[in-house]
Amino acid sequence: MVPRAHNLRPIQYQGAIHLAYTSIEEDTIRVRHCKHRILKSSYAVVAELAIHERGLKVDPHEFEILDGGRTLLQAATRTHDGETGDIDSVEEAVLQEVDLTDSDVLFEWRSLDYITREMTCVGMREPDYLHLNFVQKDERGNFLVNGYNVCSAAYYINGSTGAIIWSLGNSNSSFHFFDNNHMKGTGKYGLKYMHHVRFQPLSRIHLPDLLKANISDSGHIAVSLFDNAFSAAQSPPTAAFSSATVVLLDLQHHTARIVERYPHPRGAIAAMFGSLTLLPDGDRFIGWGSARDMSQHTRDGHTIFHAEIGDEDTLVGSLRAFKASWVGRPATQPAVYAYAWGCSWKTAVYVSWNGATEVRSYRVSGANKKKARFVQVAIGDKNFETRLQTDRFVQYVFVEALGQDGLSLERSSVVLARVPPPVEARGCSEWRCPATLSLPQYGCSNQGHGSSDSSSHEVQAVLAQVRR
Repeated sequence: MVPRAHNLRPIQYQGAIHLAYTSIEEDTIRVRHCKHRILKSSYAVVAELAIHERGLKVDPHEFEILDGGRTLLQAATRTHDGETGDIDSVEEAVLQEVDLTDSDVLFEWRSLDYITREMTCVGMREPDYLHLNFVQKDERGNFLVNGYNVCSAAYYINGSTGAIIWSLGNSNSSFHFFDNNHMKGTGKYGLKYMHHVRFQPLSRIHLPDLLKANISDSGHIAVSLFDNAFSAAQSPPTAAFSSATVVLLDLQHHTARIVERYPHPRGAIAAMFGSLTLLPDGDRFIGWGSARDMSQHTRDGHTIFHAEIGDEDTLVGSLRAFKASWVGRPATQPAVYAYAWGCSWKTAVYVSWNGATEVRSYRVSGANKKKARFVQVAIGDKNFETRLQTDRFVQYVFVEALGQDGLSLERSSVVLARVPPPVEARGCSEWRCPATLSLPQYGCSNQGHGSSDSSSHEVQAVLAQVRR
């Protein structure tokens, strides 16, 4: 099967910004194999991290690089077979902090030591009784994890002993919820099925004026989270829509209060996945998981960006979505395909340089013979897959990617325009002809090229500018 990428985002690694993600591949018997990968700006893999301990498998939901690249924080699973086979087997969640210099395990936490299988909310026959989907280490050296299948409780774990200090969510929550946004009063609020829970500095959250005077760093903690409000294992939903939420925890009085809540822009429920990121400028960026979209909001709730991926028939979902600065310059050349319906027709030029973030435009140069001097024929603005067209036939082209200053970043190889034989051209158009990918190239060396000077090896063609 085609590998999938989970949790793609920029990270700080060995003094520079890199990309990190978890690769998920399934073999022919649908056994999942996962590896963490770190890429530099050329997209070359500089580190590939996997678990080599027998019986332990990488969990694709979470890994973080800590201490500038010296330690790895990751989630893993270990399956324990029961006496009666699959019915009694159980998948234990494992949290590890690993020293990357010598692969020593600095800390390990195993879920079955602290959370029993009887606490699951998905039934005793489900091996994945906990389903850990986020991990974070705080400045105190403690850890925040969750169990989505134990009604999505978040657990705060002692980084020395592994003991659970407190929990948030489900019926055993350490905190009574006061949900001022819903006016439900004090009690056990039904916050369940959470993703991407993260500690946040109190200075970065929106606190009501009435609360500010009574808030202290020693007595309060803020966490951001994505509230799916839904699980396929239980019904009905705990809310009418999924939302991104910031919760204020009072450690002395064991109360929790929603201080920020951002509902889905279309009122949808994300059955899986989801994330909330507090941006440096104060905005909130939300990935809506299986609801197929992402959005950005000001701190007071105003939506300033909303994008959807595909439509209702699109089977797509993103574990998380991030907004961050990234400069990518691939080691590959721009990919170019050129096609003409016939030797007297305009030439269509398609160009893409996947992963290049600094390209602002493309410059196309052409000639009618490969060894002739190529001349600039046009400049067109960049799209992800840019389509240009000449105003007359051009047989050979190459394309240069230009940066903001107009200088060349990289150029493609010289490409011969594909031309279908006349008998096949009837099923084509001026922009495309799938048959040209498999048919032998039809030569134009004896055809008219539309040049005003038949002795010249050069053809100047004006391309229509393509706007974003």
